[in-house]
Amino acid sequence: MNSLEALAQDPHRSKGTGDLHNRLGYEVVVERLTALTFTAIDFETANEQRNSICAIGVVQVRNGTITKTWKQFIQPPELRVSEINQSVHRIRYEDLVNAPTFPEIWNDLKAMIENCVVAAHNAEFGMNVLKQTLDLYGLEEPSIRTLCTLKLSQVAFPQLDDYRLADVTKYLGLEFRHHSCDEDARVCAEIAIQAIPRVSLKKLDLDDTDLTRSLFKAASKTKVSGFSDVFADKRIDSDLLKPQLEGADPNHPFYGRRLVFTGDIRAMQRSVAAENGSSPRSGHQHKHQQENADRRNRRWCRSIEAQEN
Repeated sequence: MNSLEALAQDPHRSKGTGDLHNRLGYEVVVERLTALTFTAIDFETANEQRNSICAIGVVQVRNGTITKTWKQFIQPPELRVSEINQSVHRIRYEDLVNAPTFPEIWNDLKAMIENCVVAAHNAEFGMNVLKQTLDLYGLEEPSIRTLCTLKLSQVAFPQLDDYRLADVTKYLGLEFRHHSCDEDARVCAEIAIQAIPRVSLKKLDLDDTDLTRSLFKAASKTKVSGFSDVFADKRIDSDLLKPQLEGADPNHPFYGRRLVFTGDIRAMQRSVAAENGSSPRSGHQHKHQQENADRRNRRWCRSIEAQEN
């Protein structure tokens, strides 16, 4: 009898399944982990909203072998792809404009994950994306058990410094196109296939919806902000953000205030926008400087309005 079989027959182990359906109870979970039978999933989002799923990759594993791969572009509720997200996954507006919405593919996706152990790398993020999308459309959450391969890898491969998908796949010699959802799901599955036998099932929360809930997710030792990687050329001198109040009109509505805006700036350089924001142009003593500033601001507003339309 192996350790997994012993766990399944342990009379002192709780057989409760909480809010889960009986079909995905404790014994079933142990059986599927023993057989390396699960489903891996990966989501890409179009923008900063967690419910903006724009691509889904699913890989089914049965008895330690990948048996099915599925990929689908999704039209998000707001058809907007942010610059930083597109720089990561290379998914464009053109890829999504004719894609089905999430409710239109939900039955197909649900059939692949319902009553399954579902693996994801950094599952906390992926499951939050799924939950917020289901909530948005008023769809019922499926009965699943989640398995975070990021946490699992920290136990299975403790010698690594970092456990990002690229780090673990490099260690295991797995090649893939990062941030292509079907490829990410595939290597997530391959990580799980190698990691599960290396982790004592006693370390997992076999009665919980999150099988890796108790495993500690350590901070990266070498990670650099993805924003810094992508937008290093967009950093601006902090001195530009310091207010220049000499000669300013204290009665101006923006005097002494901070004005913050977000979004992709295309009508002017970020440094110019920062300088305009920190300098009280409309309060300068010379009338022609004020008029020039007003003209620049009007052109800027017209450019932004044209982009939005």
